[in-house]
Amino acid sequence: MKQSRKVVIGITGGISTGKSFVMKIFKELGCAVFNCDVVAKEILDDKNVLEKVKGEFSECFNDKLLDRKKLRSIIFSDEASRRKLDAITHPAIYNRVQELVREIESDIVAVEIPLLFEASFEKLVGYIVCVVCSTSEQIKRLIARDNINKAEATKAINSQMPLAEKVKRSNTVVDTALGEESVKKQVKEILKRLDNK
Repeated sequence: MKQSRKVVIGITGGISTGKSFVMKIFKELGCAVFNCDVVAKEILDDKNVLEKVKGEFSECFNDKLLDRKKLRSIIFSDEASRRKLDAITHPAIYNRVQELVREIESDIVAVEIPLLFEASFEKLVGYIVCVVCSTSEQIKRLIARDNINKAEATKAINSQMPLAEKVKRSNTVVDTALGEESVKKQVKEILKRLDNK
């Protein structure tokens, strides 16, 4: 790398667009990678965060144990509840991602942040890649992955920020519809572009 500072790439996109696949390619090409969803799950094990969650969602606790499935069901069906949970967890997730990025000894770090824009995490990264594919491909992948019907898949896709809006707010796009070799070529092009900055 020509630059002496670390480059942090935020990988975002819609549900079932192929973000994890793109992350795999970044890793194969020598980048350090991690997933923000893993951090989010770990945050719910933090005692301070858990106490705040219990204060707002006591019905999701059996004794001191959080029923994650019940909490997920509540936040997916009620926007106000989701916003409450986000207000509790997002600051802790933001701080933990910052720590992890600092700890990683690599010139380039790719962080998968599915809700990068929704959570206002843009300041965590220096470059944003939006992973895309057609809506019909998204639906097909989601049905296969989650064993759900077309109506449920469509509802899940429509519950997110429109992909076109994410594309507008990103630095570049990776289209996963064209297969592995195409994705590798697109990722290599991104890394080359960043190397020349």
